[in-house]
Amino acid sequence: MKVLMIISHFWPQMAGAEVFAQNISKYLVKKGHTVDVLTGRWKRSWPKEEKLKRIKIIRVKPWFNFRPFKTVGIFFPLFSKTLQLTKARNYDLIHAHIFPASIVGSSLKKEIPLITTVQGGDIGDYSENFGPLSSFIKIVISRALKKADMVHVVGHYLEKRVKKMGAKKIKVIPNGVDTNIFKKRNKKLLRKKLKIPQSRFVITSHSRLTYKNGLDILIKTVGKIKDKNILVFLIGKGYLKNRLEKLVQRKKLCKQVRFLGYKKQREIADYLAASDVFVRPSRQEGFGIAFLEGMATGLPVIGTKVGGIPDFVIDKKNGLLIPPENVSSLAAAIKTLKTNKKLRQKVRENGRKMVFKKYTWPKICRQVENLYKSLV
Repeated sequence: MKVLMIISHFWPQMAGAEVFAQNISKYLVKKGHTVDVLTGRWKRSWPKEEKLKRIKIIRVKPWFNFRPFKTVGIFFPLFSKTLQLTKARNYDLIHAHIFPASIVGSSLKKEIPLITTVQGGDIGDYSENFGPLSSFIKIVISRALKKADMVHVVGHYLEKRVKKMGAKKIKVIPNGVDTNIFKKRNKKLLRKKLKIPQSRFVITSHSRLTYKNGLDILIKTVGKIKDKNILVFLIGKGYLKNRLEKLVQRKKLCKQVRFLGYKKQREIADYLAASDVFVRPSRQEGFGIAFLEGMATGLPVIGTKVGGIPDFVIDKKNGLLIPPENVSSLAAAIKTLKTNKKLRQKVRENGRKMVFKKYTWPKICRQVENLYKSLV
């Protein structure tokens, strides 16, 4: 099988959708399939073409590269190159990952089967992604979903959303976790390596520093708890960094909240395994792979009752769920996990078992390959 993946961002800068596309691609080439990945060339130092473990990566330069229009700026370069590639190479299937690849795929939809993957922030729900164009983008995305032979979503919340937008055929296959990277480790040794005091209660959150991830709520909560033993690591980059840093300064939490910037997956796994709890008080969430990564390392997790999080976090069974935008509830949840050793042990064990039962990459990749075969 010869597959063309279209995705605006890809290796070496990885987030949820990119990790999904890369793991599926790696699995497919190991199984003897051919995979080309068409993506953006966001840095001049990145080559126009290269091979990554037999995956051919083809990059095109965006017309412009600034928020909130950077994904729109990559549309026409992706469109033009897709047109060229589909004429030159006999692809059996096109897999378009998130916006704007979903629009590119649908615009060129002819006889080649098309799968469109929806991960959450790519259907116009997050104004931070599309700015003043959100309403228009939703209409365009809706038309694109209707054209796809199959719309793949990562959770049941998104299944309902795309159904309302007109998607005809929908398949739910969740994101996966690399349990070779995200796993239980020796916390004491990792803390020594990372220079984290052994006595501190460490909260880690890794995500883009954006409004929808609610990190301002976490900072305000730490200020409300007034426990100097708590140490917070915020991993990731994003447009809200300066505002969040100023909030930390106003709350006089500079010694308790640390911004670590962008980290590779293995580095993130180190910090998770050295922590006591994972927290992300999301305002919106399509799926939330970071929660599963925390669970895989043996961490108890705290999330909000929004989007796709309740698909897999069951309150007081494998994590804690709280209402969004609620500092008091988050403070109570953190205090509970800090003091209730029995509950902490229960949710961390159940969370880890669930990840290994349902969310390992081999299980997820087999489901995607079977979906491909059903369409070709």
